[in-house]
Amino acid sequence: MEKILISDFGGQYNQLIARRVREQQVYCEVRPYDMPLEARRRFYGVQFHPEVNHTRYGREMLRHFLYDICGAAGDWTMADYLRRAVAELRATVGDGRVLLALSGGVDSSVLGALLSEAIGRQLTCVFVDHGLLRKNEGDEVEAVFSRRDLNFRRVDARSRFLGRLAGVTEQEEKRHIIGDEFIRVFEAEAKKLGKVDYLAQGTIYPDVIESGFGQAAVIKSHHNVGGLPEHVDFQEILEPLRMLFKDEVRQLGRELGLPEALVERQPFPGPGLAIRVIGEVPRKSWSSCGRRTPSSARRWPGRGWTRAAASFSRR
Repeated sequence: MEKILISDFGGQYNQLIARRVREQQVYCEVRPYDMPLEARRRFYGVQFHPEVNHTRYGREMLRHFLYDICGAAGDWTMADYLRRAVAELRATVGDGRVLLALSGGVDSSVLGALLSEAIGRQLTCVFVDHGLLRKNEGDEVEAVFSRRDLNFRRVDARSRFLGRLAGVTEQEEKRHIIGDEFIRVFEAEAKKLGKVDYLAQGTIYPDVIESGFGQAAVIKSHHNVGGLPEHVDFQEILEPLRMLFKDEVRQLGRELGLPEALVERQPFPGPGLAIRVIGEVPRKSWSSCGRRTPSSARRWPGRGWTRAAASFSRR
């Protein structure tokens, strides 16, 4: 497969340039600026930004560079990526077993669908319902994945999470508690499965770039970048979405036949509604909060924008 390399000198437009290149159906990767290159090479440059929307003919310039100068064939499509990813996963996993923590967000949902396509019931998806989800979110996730060729487990851990959050008012403390409890619940479910060979994670390309590589600066660290923790008993981490941008992950989800409402789901924090509430989580009235916070998104007419139509109030 042909590949365009984008040197990362620490600029803020690296990801945007890469996305613009891929929009031209040419595969590319962002690499550290200090990566060795062949000595004999022709270089081309501009003193402005053809990748930004307000540059006139910017996309045409990039296309000319890719096709007329570099001789790209333009064979980067999500359908082709899906075929290759499925083949690579089958070759890697063999007859092994894979475990995925399914959150119901776009990344983990697309990853679950991809793994199901590749290895079927060798995959187990564990969905931890911590009681802090948006309206109908748990039921929607279960409805989608219980029909797919995989082992789906929904864990009702609402009492555990809400019990630990009782009396807690600080947002950061709530985050810590929820993260810690999630790991405990997930590890307990993993032990019930017996031997599992691979842990799957929904790491995507921005996670990798922003976490830094080579001598490039770290924009922000990501929990799912950096390899296996020492206490986790798996052979390897599977990250088949690692080289995809968010819009490409959504596109892959469509190729896999996921519902549009799930593919276009808006980002939502892992701790859920607990950090949308100021102060203590009101356990008795919590169900009314959930009822007022739909997980589905709607597209505003004529604009192509997707916005969550959500609000909730404490009673």
